[in-house]
Amino acid sequence: MTGKQSPIPPTNMPDRSVDVDRPLTVSVETVRKLTGLGSTTIWGLIRSGRLQVVKLGHRTLVKFDSVERLVDSRSSRSGAL
Repeated sequence: MTGKQSPIPPTNMPDRSVDVDRPLTVSVETVRKLTGLGSTTIWGLIRSGRLQVVKLGHRTLVKFDSVERLVDSRSSRSGAL
């Protein structure tokens, strides 16, 4: 074998870099603070499926992108949640 190493071939995988400034999940308490909604309303949105959650042990974490979608949908129209 020679001392020259062959280059690593490029992959065809899409770039899935993580934006460390944007969390994947947040706690229900964090959703409450970010949105100004009450806990009862947030749990109702979770039960209705409008907020997606991940259960890890005893913790319920809300998918941050579902919080963004909820807020974005509210900014484009008015009315009750």
